[in-house]
Amino acid sequence: MAKQVFSRAHYLQILNEALRHHPQWRPGMEFVFFPIGSRARDAKLITCTGPTSCHAIHAQVAHVASHLCEVAE
Repeated sequence: MAKQVFSRAHYLQILNEALRHHPQWRPGMEFVFFPIGSRARDAKLITCTGPTSCHAIHAQVAHVASHLCEVAE
């Protein structure tokens, strides 16, 4: 099955929506463009914010999303 292709901004929205629906989501957890504050076209990558104890949750959400969709260049 082919992966759906999304823009960087839309992919970021998908990640954050999936993260908010995760049962262990806590306020302050989100995916952001890196460098922090950059726009989609200038971003080097997507990273996560929030407590360091939540990095496993971020990784789980990102892993699942990477198998379902990809980012257009």
